[in-house]
Amino acid sequence: MLGLVGVWVGDPQAAVHQAAASEEAPLLDACRALNAAAAVHRLSGFERAAPGGRGQQGILAHLAALTQACISAGGLEQGDEGGWAADAVDILLDTWVELLQETASMQRGLGAGVSGRAGEAVGGVFQALLGAALRDAAAGAFEDEEEDQGTGGAASARNDWMTKVAVLGRGSPLTALPLLSSLLTHRQQQVAQAITTGGKEADGSVAMEQLCLLLRLAAHVLADPGEGETPLIPLSMAQASQASLAAGQADVVEAASNALLGVAGMGLDPSLASSISPRVLEATVWAVSRWADTYLLSQEEDLSPAMAQSFGAAGNGPSTLAALIQLAGALLGGQAGEVELHRGVCTRLLPVLVHRRVVCERLVQLQQWHSLAEAFAQQRAAFVGLSAKVQRALARCLCLAAIGLPDEAQRRHYISHLLHNVAGEVCNLAGRADLAHIAERPDLMQRVTALLECLRGAAQGTTPQAQQALFGVCRGLMEALLVLQRAYRQHEPTVCLLLKLAGDIVDAHVSYLSAGEAQMMCHWVLHLLQTYSSYNKGRVTVQAAASLRQQAVGESYRDLRALLRLLTHLTQRDLIDFGDDGAGAGAANGSGPDAGAAAGAVAADGAEQTVDVAQLVFLGLDILIPLISLELLGYPKLCLLYFQLLAYMMEVYPEKVAALPLQQLHTLLQTLEFGINSTEADAMQSALEALAALAKYDYQSKRKGQPGLSPDAGRDEGLLSRFLEVLVRKLLLDSGAGDLTGLAADALLPLILAHPQAYQQIGEKLLAEQQDEGLRNMLVLSLTRVMSANGVNQSLDRSNKKLFRENLGAFVVDARSIVRVR
Repeated sequence: MLGLVGVWVGDPQAAVHQAAASEEAPLLDACRALNAAAAVHRLSGFERAAPGGRGQQGILAHLAALTQACISAGGLEQGDEGGWAADAVDILLDTWVELLQETASMQRGLGAGVSGRAGEAVGGVFQALLGAALRDAAAGAFEDEEEDQGTGGAASARNDWMTKVAVLGRGSPLTALPLLSSLLTHRQQQVAQAITTGGKEADGSVAMEQLCLLLRLAAHVLADPGEGETPLIPLSMAQASQASLAAGQADVVEAASNALLGVAGMGLDPSLASSISPRVLEATVWAVSRWADTYLLSQEEDLSPAMAQSFGAAGNGPSTLAALIQLAGALLGGQAGEVELHRGVCTRLLPVLVHRRVVCERLVQLQQWHSLAEAFAQQRAAFVGLSAKVQRALARCLCLAAIGLPDEAQRRHYISHLLHNVAGEVCNLAGRADLAHIAERPDLMQRVTALLECLRGAAQGTTPQAQQALFGVCRGLMEALLVLQRAYRQHEPTVCLLLKLAGDIVDAHVSYLSAGEAQMMCHWVLHLLQTYSSYNKGRVTVQAAASLRQQAVGESYRDLRALLRLLTHLTQRDLIDFGDDGAGAGAANGSGPDAGAAAGAVAADGAEQTVDVAQLVFLGLDILIPLISLELLGYPKLCLLYFQLLAYMMEVYPEKVAALPLQQLHTLLQTLEFGINSTEADAMQSALEALAALAKYDYQSKRKGQPGLSPDAGRDEGLLSRFLEVLVRKLLLDSGAGDLTGLAADALLPLILAHPQAYQQIGEKLLAEQQDEGLRNMLVLSLTRVMSANGVNQSLDRSNKKLFRENLGAFVVDARSIVRVR
């Protein structure tokens, strides 16, 4: 079969010439045939098979020649995008990836080293791809920046392409790594010479553009992306180190690593750094971040002796770590206005250096790290000039590094010194008598935003080891933050930022607090919510929601989402047991949970009473429910947060939901119906879980002789009875509701038991819609079996729920064919 495909392709050069003459269909069909064959045949099969089975050169060499011919025809040129050559190269590159990934299927990482003629073929294709990419980079070096598409879809496509080419590089590491090392070193020298020489004759634009490409491709070949976990050393790289050392040659992985770090060293040279293109520095940060995540101070057994000596903990690894920290400080302090570069340093390079404890233990001993931390602590001009989000990311990394300190005293001193000036400036601002008059000055608002983002970063950088030290800082800022909230009550971005900060603080600390500390936090959140309620309640209307849809992101949507996140974080730990039992019982039996939280926080003698998490969340719901509209619930993230919170509160505190004022309860149930009919599966599931919990409480209350959620104890119809028809019709008429039968059953059983007359009325409506006597009889039988078959009884225990779920499933299958309207 493979041989026949080779005959079909014929001579690669002739096929390319034919395609260039506007007869590209045979070539593209042949490429697709090779790609299909690669899905079912191994690399060794391609190597053995010969075109026509006549003992000629293997199909693999034929594939390599065809790939190189298509590349030479311009398959990687920007101007040929969408042309036959580009399409052919894309298909053939996918073919190579399929073959090499199959070889590596039982090994780590993308691609595996291959030897012999196969290795030569892979290496030849890699060289052709790299050469064409370098020529294309040189051609695009003088394009206008506005035309350069380095972000979004273009960046994703570039990353995908490099990932595929890296597979070939790992398939021939003894060819690819020396080539990359040589090119990196040569282009680095060209850039340095151009900067040193100066003048138009020494323009280094081409070398810089090619250097960007080489940096990213080298990092793709050397290391896998971390993305939340510590990546392992690719097996092909470990094998390449062993093979080069066995041949008595220098370790090719070490050489490539040194070449990569050599480019990074240019950022530490003041005479070069100021003249290097920011794009080169961004690519450098990206590349060394990916490399360091895998190799720097690695404790893997696969690390070769040469790599261990150069970059291991017992070798020169700490020196490399110091150089990277120094590079981060130099780029943050010496490249003013380069937001993307700063973001790369603080969201890529520094996080890589602080997410492993073994690295942090070395890092906090280095003078370079203390210099970086001191620059932030003293709020030096260069660091103050960073964008607010970059300052947040920097504060997070600096706080995370505290896990490397050996004892609590050192961690407390480190955190206290790091945040002393930030916290002090916040307190000084809050204490100014003229704050109300100067609060809206643009420069001051910008500074307040930066300070709050720094505090958010500190909260997000909380670890169990440094939690007490960081909470000590937060505790001293609570009153000041309330003052800022009142001062900026009319400035929605700052209000939203304060809510986000509160959510981050609660999320970071709520699981570690003692009873007294938890009460302190609860009271602070209570005052925060009360202040927000007094100034912001009712500001979002349906008309405002309509205008939000015309904006990229609505400020009010952000407010509500931040508020929901804060309330959700509060539920992570049930704080109700931190107070005395009387306080909790009193809250549960109050006339309205929001009123109890707002009015019951301070006793008659002025002393603060205990506040539980339920009071806080229901006060938040008291603020939230009047602001929520069906239009705002159209935002998926806000919608999911809202219904997840409702599901939790209705399951844990159903009696407090029942105690809500009637108008709020109506609004809440209206949004619940929206969630049940939502197209978002997770939101629908949470809404059904919330309804099931509320229906269970309603039924159990009625069994005890209480009204449940019925507004009138003398009537059977309660507030929940209408959900019977909502659920039944959804199950019968909604084509996508079949998978929801189990979730709907958990809500339907208590609804039917609590509202039997409403269930009977639904059955009568369904029967009235049927004209055929036979179908009506079948429907009657199906409706009757829901509550009579399999011995279903009046309880809500697990076994009865299971029986009811089976009955409901059978009813849905039978009744759908009768009542469903197309």
